[in-house]
Amino acid sequence: MKRCLVLALLLGIVGVTGAETYEAENHDASYGVDKRVADPSASGGVAVECDRGIHSSRHYIFATGYYDLPPGRYRAVWRLRTPDNTVAEPLITLDETAPGDLPYIMHAVTLKGTDFAQPDQWQEFTYEFERLEQGRVQYRGFYLGGGDVVLDKLTVEKIGDFTEEELYERVAAHYPLEVPDDPAVVWKAQRNEALDLLELRGVEWEELWRTAEAVRLLAPARFDSRAWTHVWHKNLEKGEYFPPDYASLFQYDAVLMTAGDARRIQATGRRMLRDYVACGGGLVVLGGYASFGKGRAQKTWFEEILPVTLGSPWDLRPAEEPRLSGEAAGVPECLLFPAN
Repeated sequence: MKRCLVLALLLGIVGVTGAETYEAENHDASYGVDKRVADPSASGGVAVECDRGIHSSRHYIFATGYYDLPPGRYRAVWRLRTPDNTVAEPLITLDETAPGDLPYIMHAVTLKGTDFAQPDQWQEFTYEFERLEQGRVQYRGFYLGGGDVVLDKLTVEKIGDFTEEELYERVAAHYPLEVPDDPAVVWKAQRNEALDLLELRGVEWEELWRTAEAVRLLAPARFDSRAWTHVWHKNLEKGEYFPPDYASLFQYDAVLMTAGDARRIQATGRRMLRDYVACGGGLVVLGGYASFGKGRAQKTWFEEILPVTLGSPWDLRPAEEPRLSGEAAGVPECLLFPAN
């Protein structure tokens, strides 16, 4: 991993027994200038050079797009070479990072010329890293200018999964959650005669479910509606709100989760939600783009509190029954999935 390591990654993802391979030449550098060279010894016959005489230092000279990366343990293998392995100055820093919509732990490795065993020989640099629940990931090469470097490719392979308990321990180590000795005591202390509802809105929540209309029929004393799934379009609201502690969550009699991804609330949030339901809190979960199986909530505490078993992210099936109109079903139209 060293040098101008144009981060061989982005398009050209080639499946390799559970691994993903990113060829450097398949993507233009988005933060600098790259130099493609024909090289029969490179895996794709082409490599990317970072030339000290061409590239300015301290720039990301290559970066991939963002890819969905589920929690787990991963191994990254960078294939690089340098013409001068006597250089003691830093050549390149390799890292993987989240896009900034959630807290994350960035892993970075800096290489010097002296880290290479031989000059002008391909060498693989390997490191392992853990991903918690930061969502998408980008791989990058930050050129430091100590010498020239050539990048062939990057291979990323998942080498292990976390149980929900293991994931919780890791998340809580960075974002501590104060768990009451008896959550039921907190629940009872928050109860009153009024109906208090919390809505956590996901992507295209209103178009899919018309929850604002439905909730008006209930006439709650308090209805808090917050966005809980990150939205990238600049004209739409950014969200990812979830109550930060037990007292904040337990003040509501019911939670409505609309078209969102349970992974976005992380293991700490799923533990709170599990305890909330166990104490008597109401939970309504409505589907959408990132809900249920697509939200990768299999084998999590969120799945435990649902009355269904979640399938794989792309376990799509046709509806077995035709959609009913409000008149046929005997319920208000605003409570039905809008017909198109």
